[in-house]
Amino acid sequence: MAATPKSMNFNNMDDIRRSGFQGFVAITALRTSKCHEVPDERGVYLVLRSKKAQPVFLSQSTGGHFKGKDLTVAVNQLEKSWVENSLVLYIGKAGGTGRRVTLRSRICLYMRFGQSESVAHW
Repeated sequence: MAATPKSMNFNNMDDIRRSGFQGFVAITALRTSKCHEVPDERGVYLVLRSKKAQPVFLSQSTGGHFKGKDLTVAVNQLEKSWVENSLVLYIGKAGGTGRRVTLRSRICLYMRFGQSESVAHW
């Protein structure tokens, strides 16, 4: 849940909080709780990376395959797309007109993909 796009600034955690985002929970905690602390409603979510170290990109994705397709992205493409010092890895939206998807269901799908399950969120 966030402020209007023109007021968003993602340079640091204070900026993200001022933009209206709340409820920051580590992936490990979400796995343990099965996302029960995530609201079961529509909204916008961020996947953040708190580490400052340079990422290590894998040549083979450990995520799931979708409809039998390997979704691995080439290391050089990942390196080219990487934004130095960015906290935000992903901005997602759950729900919309006529959709029942919620923040909880969408984030759970995202995490299941990361655990090598075949789901429609990669």
